[in-house]
Amino acid sequence: MTGALAADEIRTLLVLLAQKGECVAELVGAARAMRQSAVKIKCDSDCVDTCGTGGDGVSTFNVSTTAAIIAASAGAIVAKHGNTSTTRKSGSTEVMRELGVNTDASKETVEKCLRDIGIGYLNARLLHPAMRHAAPVRRALPLRTIFNLLGPLTNPAGAQRQLLGVSKPEHVDLLAAALMQLGVRHAWVIHGNGLCDVTVTGPTIVAEIKDDVLTRKTIQPEDVDLPAAPVESLLVQSPRDSADAIRAILGGVTGSKRNHAMLNAAAALIVAGIARDLRDGITRAAAAVDSGAAREKLEAWCRLAKNT
Repeated sequence: MTGALAADEIRTLLVLLAQKGECVAELVGAARAMRQSAVKIKCDSDCVDTCGTGGDGVSTFNVSTTAAIIAASAGAIVAKHGNTSTTRKSGSTEVMRELGVNTDASKETVEKCLRDIGIGYLNARLLHPAMRHAAPVRRALPLRTIFNLLGPLTNPAGAQRQLLGVSKPEHVDLLAAALMQLGVRHAWVIHGNGLCDVTVTGPTIVAEIKDDVLTRKTIQPEDVDLPAAPVESLLVQSPRDSADAIRAILGGVTGSKRNHAMLNAAAALIVAGIARDLRDGITRAAAAVDSGAAREKLEAWCRLAKNT
């Protein structure tokens, strides 16, 4: 984070950590170092983040972004941390640009968005400038590194409520333990049938942290009366496809993509302290979409997220 290491030293460190397998203490220490180096975003409210680790390699539509918009329209304050993608057709930054959100907004504009409309995009590329020392090495390595796991642990607004998707089942407990040590207030760490989401395609593993207590459970879409669907029904081919899917969901189109979004928005509302459980969260999320509030939230965000 300071540039004190040469590129070869950074490369060696990242490779050896990946080969060994990062432990909780290493994640926590690295997350604290990145937090100290980040540009801080002021958010006076108790905000939630829906950022996941990415890396599942499956190009579904950007459900964490969709869930963020819906949750914000249902009353949550959402500090959405995100970045571009290296493993799928569309990352958060790419789809938000297609939706018309200014992803390069100034710190002051992001803070105004959080304050005035309850949602802001925290672009990791802009808010973690110390990553410039490690980023070229990371991009050149043909393997996953510790930085793939650190994004959701380093929200620049200090979000204490999180819906955190991981790409591998074994990372659920790892990230949950790290969040416990980092003092999260309420979080779900999730892996859904190969996806970084709460999913309609099969079972979702959940590690929930609330009030310093960790519990585990498995969720099926049938538990909340949603039909199971194949992963193919969630796929997109480009950021534009993903943006079109999000607009369709916010416009009231039904189907597996909407159901998938409802599950994730409901989970975000649970960790935000707004919904009691998934059924209540789905009801609130559906009401926000069907009333037009979610579409209006996106439109307001596009208008406000401009540098002055």
